Amino acid sequence: MIGFELSDEQQQLQDVARRFAESEIKPVAAQVDTIADPREAFPRDVIRKGFELGFHALLIPEQYGGVGGSAMDYAILLEELAAGDIGMANAFHVVMSMSEMIAKNGTQEQCEQIIKTKDDLYFHVAAITELKSRLVDFLKSNQEITTPQFKEMTGASRKYVIPLIEYFDASKVTLRVGDSRKLRGG
Repeated sequence: MIGFELSDEQQQLQDVARRFAESEIKPVAAQVDTIADPREAFPRDVIRKGFELGFHALLIPEQYGGVGGSAMDYAILLEELAAGDIGMANAFHVVMSMSEMIAKNGTQEQCEQIIKTKDDLYFHVAAITELKSRLVDFLKSNQEITTPQFKEMTGASRKYVIPLIEYFDASKVTLRVGDSRKLRGG
């Protein structure tokens, strides 16, 4: 006989998704539905809050920094989100299916091309490599860099700059000294 009982982890996922749908999706769903332009209607803030809970990493294999969830986990999550609003659940589906597509159809090499800098922030290895090169060149010429200087160099917002510079600290490229970074070993 086949059992359809949820595991403890699946029940926890269901509870988190249900609370999220109630607190984050339902309160804004009707308003979002009135926006005619799909570029403006895409619920970025809601998606971002879902990412903070790890929804985006559900289908990414553990070896690439994800949760390694199953199709059943995915169905549980989307069902609960759809109870809040089917359109927003579909927006989550679109975003999450991209990671699933890479994980299932990408080669090992392609999957390894994605670098996780923070729980909800991923970059392609080429972007990280290019930025590392620019950072190292800057530090060789200037000996140190502050966060505002790094922000100016990248042209990125603080939301991306902080995780990126912390990634370079953790990767032993830079060393934090007070409010600035120096080239490690330099």
